[in-house]
Amino acid sequence: MKTKALLLLCLLLGFGFTQLSAQSVTYTMEWEYWTPIYCDGVQVDYISGTATAHVVEHYTDGELVWLKMHSYGEVTSESGEVFTLHNDQTKEDLTEVTWHFNLDGENGTHYIGSFYWNFIEDPDMENLIVNQSVCIEN
Repeated sequence: MKTKALLLLCLLLGFGFTQLSAQSVTYTMEWEYWTPIYCDGVQVDYISGTATAHVVEHYTDGELVWLKMHSYGEVTSESGEVFTLHNDQTKEDLTEVTWHFNLDGENGTHYIGSFYWNFIEDPDMENLIVNQSVCIEN
């Protein structure tokens, strides 16, 4: 009986130490949001403004393993139209990221899409690669 209790105690302690070595940090931040908008391969707009982001970072043994970020807010196009922004991103390979965006304009314009960024090779975000961009007709 004592052996079983000792094994159970060791097992529970092992679970506890596993939980201590992995933790998540959650925070909210404001950041400058911008993205070119392409439809049929042609840039048709450029959206920018300040967005709010909710971020969850997950660490294992003190090292960042992955993060998730959800951005929201209002941003403006070059034409002056105000858009509601919904932007989701999960970054597991901590060198590159694919952003998914959904922009709803006050005048009925709607853009959805995604773009890729390698922040090791391009820390200033000068060479974003647009994976997909769709202009939804009113």
